[in-house]
Amino acid sequence: MARDTVGIISTIIITREMKQAIYNGLANPSVRLKFSFVGSYKPNKMKKKFQKFNNNNNVKLVMTLGGNKTYDAATQFSTKPFVSLVGVTPAANALCRGGINLNSTGGNQARVDHLTAQGKTKSKIGLLCNPNSSMNTAEEQDWITNIGISSQNIFHAGKDTTVDENDTDTYDAAFTSIVAAGMQAVVVSADPFFQQTMDELVSDANDSGVYMTYPLQDYNKAWEPPATGSATLQGPDLLMAYSQLGAVAASALQAGGDQGFRAANTATNDL
Repeated sequence: MARDTVGIISTIIITREMKQAIYNGLANPSVRLKFSFVGSYKPNKMKKKFQKFNNNNNVKLVMTLGGNKTYDAATQFSTKPFVSLVGVTPAANALCRGGINLNSTGGNQARVDHLTAQGKTKSKIGLLCNPNSSMNTAEEQDWITNIGISSQNIFHAGKDTTVDENDTDTYDAAFTSIVAAGMQAVVVSADPFFQQTMDELVSDANDSGVYMTYPLQDYNKAWEPPATGSATLQGPDLLMAYSQLGAVAASALQAGGDQGFRAANTATNDL
């Protein structure tokens, strides 16, 4: 007998642990999860993935992972209700049933406050962000206008994934500029590009000797973890966030209607 299915579209690689966390949050063994990975944000690729779920009568709900660009794709291509993991609460959509907000932009103020409390000079704190991210404009504006740090302290890495795959070679140029500018510490954007390439990022950050603030607890799981005394993890744990998203999906399947966007649980850990 066919089972009700949640179709998951992700632009980031989902580990077995992450899948299990979603199952744990869903807490309903009668519901099947069907995963579909998209290697980039190219519209034609995204459209095909959503159409596959649109045409599957067993798919009752779609879940998007990979940030606001994946949410935006759902608003364009999904004909099914959906829930999303996002970095910034998005504009309302009639088919959206809510999700989990990682507070990717809003968390940077707290990260800077923590660094200054450690004795770092505010004017020597940098931001590493992806200029091609859907959240980048808001993040840079927040950095300059609300947090009050110069645009000269903003450094970029990442390619436009609507055209090409992301390239971690851009970390070389970014850290060369960061060190040359005399940054005492760098806040890493919560854009999924950095999570997806954390092994290269953390390794290069360790080589640079610059103190880092990472936006997820998961950066401690990099192949070469942050060196002792070199970093702060300040933000959610993705496994917990995925479990929270599974619970939102369960509520949407049971009760229907908009469940709203709930804040992911966060923590601060100095390594």
